[in-house]
Amino acid sequence: MEQEHNSFELLFEKTCDYLDTRIELTKLKAVDKTSDLISSLTTRLIIFFFIAIVLLFTSIAVAFLIGNAIGAIQFGFFIVAGFYLLVLLMLFVFRKQWLKSPIRNNIIKKLLK
Repeated sequence: MEQEHNSFELLFEKTCDYLDTRIELTKLKAVDKTSDLISSLTTRLIIFFFIAIVLLFTSIAVAFLIGNAIGAIQFGFFIVAGFYLLVLLMLFVFRKQWLKSPIRNNIIKKLLK
């Protein structure tokens, strides 16, 4: 009878150790996925920042170029602003298929990897 009691205690102890190990493994996997996702998003934000700076200075240069070609600098800036307004409207209309779905799919892919 004593041997059965010891076997049950040993089984219970091993089961508790197994569950503790599984919980720890799940925590570590969650930390890994979260850190991968955050580092990916941070990298993309940094790249986006530098692309935005390049786009800003390129837009200013194009506005001056168009303005000099037309003969009025301010119209060059209006034309460039109109172009960006058109791009903004297109992004707004197609935001689900161009922005929301790809971003969502990328996040899901990173989390389930």
